[in-house]
Amino acid sequence: LASEPVPSRAGTVLYVVTLVLIAVWDLGGRSILHRDLPRFAVIAREMIAGGDWLVPQQHGKPYLNKPILFIWMVAGPSALFGDANAVLLRLPSALALVVTGLATCAWARARTGSLAIGRVAGLFVVTMFLTSELGRTGRPDMLAAACSTACAACLDRAALGRGTRRDPWWAGLALGAGLLSKGPVVMLVPAAVLS
Repeated sequence: LASEPVPSRAGTVLYVVTLVLIAVWDLGGRSILHRDLPRFAVIAREMIAGGDWLVPQQHGKPYLNKPILFIWMVAGPSALFGDANAVLLRLPSALALVVTGLATCAWARARTGSLAIGRVAGLFVVTMFLTSELGRTGRPDMLAAACSTACAACLDRAALGRGTRRDPWWAGLALGAGLLSKGPVVMLVPAAVLS
């Protein structure tokens, strides 16, 4: 994958599949006895049972400590499959880990002009201990990192003139999703790129 000079469809699919396999490996293998995971399971369960998808509840009281996007991403699949379990709690973070790897790949490719360097950078980020652990824990942090990285990558590509006319729009959507996942802290990396 690293030596492919021009992206082929097969190489891109193989790269994405590799990132997905790294991210979803053994998602349900650990218990959810962590201080945040049971909380998000309870909130998702109450969101499904109560039908209130705008104001999350924890033990019957409004839970306004975190923005709502991560909770929606847990409650949506949980509503389809009956209840929140370890895999469904961690799935949004695992998918965000894949998005972080893809955004890093695109960003490094825009900066260097090399697909190989982009793919290695994406694999590096996905396999680093902290990001890998956040992508497998099931907390809003990885979702915020994915949104922040995607926003910064799009803004940087637009600033370099190596992107498309839609990059600022994608950056805005990523920033909006990031604000819904973790709050204003998501703006730090894109602000650093712009400055």
